[in-house]
Amino acid sequence: MTREELLERIGDIRDELEELADDAESIDAKGKTAQHSVFKMSFADVKRMLSAGMLDLFHIGDQVVNQHELFGAVVWDVIGINADMPASGADVPTLTLLMHDVIDGRFVYDKESEGFPYGHAHYPSSSIRNVLNTDVLNGFSEADRAAMLEVEKTTYTVDSEGSKPETTADKLFLLSCTEVGFPAGEYVRFEGAAYSFFTDDKSRKKQDATGSPRYWWLRSPYPGFAGPARFVDTTGARNNNNAYNGYGAAAACVIG
Repeated sequence: MTREELLERIGDIRDELEELADDAESIDAKGKTAQHSVFKMSFADVKRMLSAGMLDLFHIGDQVVNQHELFGAVVWDVIGINADMPASGADVPTLTLLMHDVIDGRFVYDKESEGFPYGHAHYPSSSIRNVLNTDVLNGFSEADRAAMLEVEKTTYTVDSEGSKPETTADKLFLLSCTEVGFPAGEYVRFEGAAYSFFTDDKSRKKQDATGSPRYWWLRSPYPGFAGPARFVDTTGARNNNNAYNGYGAAAACVIG
């Protein structure tokens, strides 16, 4: 696809969005009104736009809607612009996206096992990390998977396991406490800077496809014990519970 053809396609998409964006919200910033855009396109098309130098068409709070084999249309919020770089070290423009709602089903952070009757709050070996990067990831098209970058994320082990930072590199990942805007402190380890999308509890709330409020997992463990992991509750506040509980999953990814 040539640059001219891509520009024409983007123009067509913009025209369609203006007609269909009854769900777009307006925000007031310093007396100026801006509108969040909804890009109904594949990740592969988003990558083409970024590669063509069109990063400035995207803004925090915009949405991308792509398709999943099991979940159908998946809505993603733009939570970061050039906030994450690929693990390969390549210098490319990037968008960090987070599922707007939790995906269908209940997900355990980690299954109960010998030695960990309540599950093990250890993100690198967790059940949820494995499910996201196999079953969930494989439900996107091959082209969309190719547009998703493998990025490195830091997660601390619990106190009894040394409270040490460990690095994972994935295409789909859970956010940490600090990345969703909870400040670091005695019971919250710094596991990445907060994305500017998260401004208050309301910005952290999620629901399922029926509109029901849902808890959703973070990758951060509760520092004091091996069993509990962090999640965001229905008020948008930080909470924790045993890893073997079934809660919502809202994955993040980076396109570039």
